[in-house]
Amino acid sequence: FFFVFCCSNGSMSNSTNRDGSDEIAQGLSINWMSMSDAYSGQEMWKSEDWAAQDIWGKELAARIPKEILGCKAVSRDINFSSKHKMEKFRVEQKVLLNDQVIEEWTFV
Repeated sequence: FFFVFCCSNGSMSNSTNRDGSDEIAQGLSINWMSMSDAYSGQEMWKSEDWAAQDIWGKELAARIPKEILGCKAVSRDINFSSKHKMEKFRVEQKVLLNDQVIEEWTFV
């Protein structure tokens, strides 16, 4: 099972936004992500430490154990931190299978 994680700060431009979003994005760190069996709580996979990496605009690939497909439900935890106060923060997550979106979540 293969998973790709892509991070975007929304603008992805080299110019500075007037609203300060580029500065906020530079201070945001996605520390790690994990996937667990939602019923038992058993952790099935956890990423390496992403906090020190420059992840914006890049895809992070992960090999997820195929046993996770046997779970009736999977919980995904994303741990992040920010150096700046964030307003109107949202996370969009898409799950793809054979290059087709099979799940899409927006967390506001």
